[in-house]
Amino acid sequence: MNCLAARLLALFSPARRGVTVLVILLLTALIPDRDAEHVGDRLQVALPLAGWACAFANGDGGVYALRFAASWLTVHGLKHGLGDTPINRRPSGGLLGFPSGHTAAASFGASYLAQGCLQRNPWVAGASVIAAGFTGASRIEARAHTIWQVFWGALIGWVFERAFRRRSPRTLWRRLKDRIARRHGR
Repeated sequence: MNCLAARLLALFSPARRGVTVLVILLLTALIPDRDAEHVGDRLQVALPLAGWACAFANGDGGVYALRFAASWLTVHGLKHGLGDTPINRRPSGGLLGFPSGHTAAASFGASYLAQGCLQRNPWVAGASVIAAGFTGASRIEARAHTIWQVFWGALIGWVFERAFRRRSPRTLWRRLKDRIARRHGR
């Protein structure tokens, strides 16, 4: 296993997940440029990346990446496919407003963190969901999107994150435990 993979597994071990995600959220929000729009820009990257790292630690990094790519393709397909229809117009002018890609990415990451990573830490799970909501609000405040464009972005991100999941995911930790048990005849 390479060094990066080992570090991700250590940072996102079940005992450290809550602290790791909380530190990521705090660092993202506390970077010197605290303008709401720029914090939202950073959260739309930090949340799905933290979700992917946790999915990797759970043994589901590839499936997570495929669902995220499908979400991204859907968002950008809609933006380009809707052309100059009124729903696709941004409040500040211009097109490609429907749906909010920032919000879709942030809600995708926050949903996985809350449902697939932080079940034992509801406070940090809640903080990740609030961070995704902040991302959407930052897009409205920046006049980059309307409330409906943000709503649909959040819905698309959430639906794609919840879709195509395994019925009973077995984490990497359970697989390792099972392997060790088989080797020792338990």
